[in-house]
Amino acid sequence: MLKTFAKVALAASAALMSQSGAAQDLLAGKPIFPLGEAKTWSNGDASYTFITEDLSKLVATPQNTSNVYLYPENGAINTEENQRKGAQSFYVDMEAVNDVAYVMTTWEGAAASSFNIYLTDSEPTTDILSTTPTYSATNLGQYTENTAVLPEGSRGRYLVFQPVDATNWGWGIKIRSIAATGPVDDVLTAFTLSTAFVQLATPTDVAMTFKNQNGLDIAADKVTVTVSDNATYAEGKLTITTGESALFTATMGDVALTATVYAMVAPALPDEVAIMAPIFTNTKTEFNGTAGFIVAYNGGAKELGRVSFADGTVAAAFADTRCVFFYNNSPEIMGGWNVEINPTEKNYGALYIDIFGTKDVTGNVVFERTTAIGDNHPFTLKAGEWTTVEVPLVGETMLYTMSVRFDDANVSDILLSNIYFSAMVDNDDTEAPVLGEITALSAMTGVTLSFSATDAAKTIYYTINDGSKNYVLNAPSGETVEQAISGLTPDTEYTFTITASDGKNKSSKTIVAKTNPLSIPSAPAPAHTRDKMRAIFCPAYGVTPEQVRFDNWGSAARGEKIKDAENNELFYLSNYGNGQWGGIVDFQLAIGAATTFHIDIYGDFVQGEIVIYPVWLDEVAPQAEGVHIAKTIEPDRWNSIDIPMADFGYEVNCGKPVFQVALTNSTLNNFAVNNLYFWSDEVITGVEAVEAEREGKVDVYTLQGVKVRGGVEAADALEGLPGGLYIVGGRKVAK
Repeated sequence: MLKTFAKVALAASAALMSQSGAAQDLLAGKPIFPLGEAKTWSNGDASYTFITEDLSKLVATPQNTSNVYLYPENGAINTEENQRKGAQSFYVDMEAVNDVAYVMTTWEGAAASSFNIYLTDSEPTTDILSTTPTYSATNLGQYTENTAVLPEGSRGRYLVFQPVDATNWGWGIKIRSIAATGPVDDVLTAFTLSTAFVQLATPTDVAMTFKNQNGLDIAADKVTVTVSDNATYAEGKLTITTGESALFTATMGDVALTATVYAMVAPALPDEVAIMAPIFTNTKTEFNGTAGFIVAYNGGAKELGRVSFADGTVAAAFADTRCVFFYNNSPEIMGGWNVEINPTEKNYGALYIDIFGTKDVTGNVVFERTTAIGDNHPFTLKAGEWTTVEVPLVGETMLYTMSVRFDDANVSDILLSNIYFSAMVDNDDTEAPVLGEITALSAMTGVTLSFSATDAAKTIYYTINDGSKNYVLNAPSGETVEQAISGLTPDTEYTFTITASDGKNKSSKTIVAKTNPLSIPSAPAPAHTRDKMRAIFCPAYGVTPEQVRFDNWGSAARGEKIKDAENNELFYLSNYGNGQWGGIVDFQLAIGAATTFHIDIYGDFVQGEIVIYPVWLDEVAPQAEGVHIAKTIEPDRWNSIDIPMADFGYEVNCGKPVFQVALTNSTLNNFAVNNLYFWSDEVITGVEAVEAEREGKVDVYTLQGVKVRGGVEAADALEGLPGGLYIVGGRKVAK
């Protein structure tokens, strides 16, 4: 029977070298066959067949960009029937027995998670898959090049390639190229440094990597490295003493490769008056890489985090960048996924991005799913220099993402800085806005400023500085603006500087305001009688055990016990905004028949939200979190909150003691807490006995939630128990 095969045009990579010159690609021009029958996968009315001719797309790395589907594309085909069939394996007839040392493959994003390679002298059948592979690879990444280093002495005429664990990929298994060589000597083909940026005159760790023609590491002692005269490199540290960059040269045999490290210089700071909506900018402390700046990468881009310049400004660093996406959580700053942005309505004049590149490259700032703005806005980078890219904004758009993309095969390590929207500017305007009177209304932890300004421009942009932080907003000319500045320290004097700008001209005024002394009004009396509650912290009934405390769980939040206006004890939590975490901990309370959780919260002087949930000991796990429930807290008053325990996922009378109440993801900077208890409409018996356990005594549980002791002195809690881990009074303790 005539066998159908694909004659493969495998162009050997120029980098593959041996002792006598270019190493032979053992697969070039050799026939490839499907292993077993060509598979057909069904998908309703459609079907997907492994077509032998598709294998002709397989070429040696790195030329090919086409995909050969070894498991069909489209997620709807992932049925049990198709999964049983698995992916299509194939084999290559090298037409002679060869020593095989390396097999190189490239994969698209939906690669198999692993593969096997077999070598045999006999034409293979599917039976070979039940034997021990010559080589196995696992944990392949997306968009990867993989080099299989076969065991020494591997020989055969037929090379079998089998994808493994691939049937769960819903979008196909896509191989792009395959090549193989026999044993070859190392040739230096790649020289990389761990960073492309260092501070001038600052010793910095810089590691080096050397790769051979098969993408494998070359030992450092086989390579000679020198650095330019303006720098020193010793014990793994590079110091650039003068100039803008240092040049490394790596030499092995007759091959010499170079790599450049740049001395970072901060970009020119834009005039703050030009910044309307900052995404990431060096001119404002709160936007130096910490204010919701989000970057997703694609096509080889690797985020290296934030880098700080000598003057304290910050940039975001990316390596091997082909495409980098960025957006912001707040629609008012930039928008995110599918956020409507009308530049005319928002008075956006242009988008600015400062980019530092390590190579001369071209590319585009790309807006996806736009209308009038247009998709591509070209730029050109010069190696070692900052380039400001300006994208004028006109018309309406639905902003999906914004991205920086490099053309064709361009790639460059980059720094990004000063990404912001500018205001629409009338260049003929020479008059600054006129600021009117500023008034301040003080509270314990904040100040509300009221002001206005007039100008010929339609919109005025304001910046408020409290000495350490900026607040940015805008309003129509002549309109009175009220801005609440929260999170301030009680009984403290602050100087606020307000700058009004029309995008070109600006004027400023200052006002001094002092926050009020800390004075919390008395919490409301408990709405439930003592015999119907199990209390964590309830001063009105004398329940203020010393072991109950606030824990910030490593966040920046702070907690302390203070007195209210009637000298009753309460918890006061501060520095809690921006999603800080913490909770009331170190109690252990068997709530029995209690059906509802109660808490009173006195909010900061601005409205906010907080997430509440209890944590209890469980029979299966050492602890279990309740459902996270968000509650709105009205300002300047006590908010009484009742939440059914069933809403937390807690079964009443289940015998699981609660030992923490979490207060997380708060948008309130400061708030007070009182009257934490569980209650029921019916009398809860045994209150006195339960509370007595918490007056210096503890219960002891195994990690499986089994109670082994109750109401014992903490010092004697583990006396006589076998060695192991226990939960004592809500804490994990080892004996």
